[in-house]
Amino acid sequence: MSKEAYFRVQPDRKIAIEEALLEAQKGDVVIIAGKGHEQYQILKNTIIPFDDREVVRQALQNNILLPLRV
Repeated sequence: MSKEAYFRVQPDRKIAIEEALLEAQKGDVVIIAGKGHEQYQILKNTIIPFDDREVVRQALQNNILLPLRV
């Protein structure tokens, strides 16, 4: 099982999560790590509401992940 290592940097967390979910193939696992239970981000001393789980829920509701549904 040899795959080339591939990565890219996407500074927008919401877009990064959506892209990872969209690009996942059958048998892949997407791990969204780093924030845990936090429901906010701190950007330049500003607290912004943000929940990784909600991003995934919205992606499912908007059908952007329709091909991945089981």
